[in-house]
Amino acid sequence: MRALNSVKHPRSESGESLVPDWAPPLLSIADDLHGAQLYRTFVEIGNYCCLVKLKGYRAMSNIRGKAYAMNVITPQKSWKSWILRVAFALLTFRFTQLDLRKLSFIHFARWTILPRNGFPHFPTQTTRERLKFDYLLFESNFNGSWNEYVDAFNTVLAFKLNLVWYWSENYPGSRPLSPFKAYIEHNQKYNDYYYMAYPGSTVSDVNNALSVADSFAALSKAACQSDREFAEGYQRFLSQVQNKLGSNGGPGPQMT
Repeated sequence: MRALNSVKHPRSESGESLVPDWAPPLLSIADDLHGAQLYRTFVEIGNYCCLVKLKGYRAMSNIRGKAYAMNVITPQKSWKSWILRVAFALLTFRFTQLDLRKLSFIHFARWTILPRNGFPHFPTQTTRERLKFDYLLFESNFNGSWNEYVDAFNTVLAFKLNLVWYWSENYPGSRPLSPFKAYIEHNQKYNDYYYMAYPGSTVSDVNNALSVADSFAALSKAACQSDREFAEGYQRFLSQVQNKLGSNGGPGPQMT
């Protein structure tokens, strides 16, 4: 792995560089790109990961605008899955989710148990796979960087993270932080495609927009009232939305 200024950047057949223009100065790339063959070579750009495809650039990333998609899959013994299902049942109560809901940069977070005998059997497979472990799939979309997300998640939810991932193989615990980050990074799976309806908007941007829409709907009802009542409604509307009218960001790099 080498710094950007010492890397011979991969290029398409037309000679166009396959490294995106928005890549920051510190870029590292694997050395085994050659020919026009597709290689799953990850370009590490801080928290960015993208797929380089020779014969034109096709981006692959967990990033879309302001949003990042995380997928982590970890193995666990099948008998432990029953214990985890009990833990999940406890965590479905709304009062147990208050600390998670306070993390306003998180779109959603979900854990799913994938039983070892629950994977599909395709007609082209001559024999059914016999897996040794069940798997725990964690999915989340959030705003910000990978490091910021893991740091905040670990700080606020350390006990619950241990409650859920304790049953996975080789889980080091949520504290200290460095082994936990290494475990998540090792088991993270990257997206081939990532769709985001509002890539330029954070969770707060969307919530603000919904609030403005609701307030405007109430204001529109005052249009048929007297001038005085409309003026009062308009002032009430401004007081409700004046701190929610900031413009959101652009869609960011096209990385679906």
